[in-house]
Amino acid sequence: MTAPAPKQLSVDTAASIRSAEELDAQEHPEAALHLELARRGYDDAKELMEEGENEAARDRLERAEADAELAIVLAKANTARTEASRELDRVRELKEEMEQ
Repeated sequence: MTAPAPKQLSVDTAASIRSAEELDAQEHPEAALHLELARRGYDDAKELMEEGENEAARDRLERAEADAELAIVLAKANTARTEASRELDRVRELKEEMEQ
């Protein structure tokens, strides 16, 4: 008996990929790598589902979703790092102004 198509997992994975894209993961090298892996895995899984290879599709989707989630985390971390750096620069500027 063939496993059922992992339709909900496919929807969830697509949503995770969209979230990563909305966070501009493609603009951060590490995040971009995982976003691309997620996209490829998702595309591979769709083909596998069309061929009735639902168990293999589920495996690909699980990996693709993990890659998309990692892209999200990396994009958020990079954004937070950039914002923290800006704030630190601002604090330094204010400190210099106060010392003058």
